[in-house]
Amino acid sequence: MCARTRGSPGPIRDALQDLAEVEFAIATTGPFDLVLDLSCENRSHLVDVVFEKLRTIPGVGETETFMYSDILKLPLWWYELVRRADASPALRRA
Repeated sequence: MCARTRGSPGPIRDALQDLAEVEFAIATTGPFDLVLDLSCENRSHLVDVVFEKLRTIPGVGETETFMYSDILKLPLWWYELVRRADASPALRRA
């Protein structure tokens, strides 16, 4: 998901830290100020996260959501994280 923001990034950054669905958040240059990777259970959950959580954060403006059709490449260290999470129920997110 991409978002345009207004004002100071501090409160937005703090609010994103509290959202379990945000896997990572990146400040960017260009047409959008933020790129977020969200982890949602299904499309309904995604709609709730975007409309009820992200868009209600003061300073978050226009958003654009993209769904992955395929993951073509990941950093090698991500595979180790996935392997560890699969091996340890304590590392899995509820």
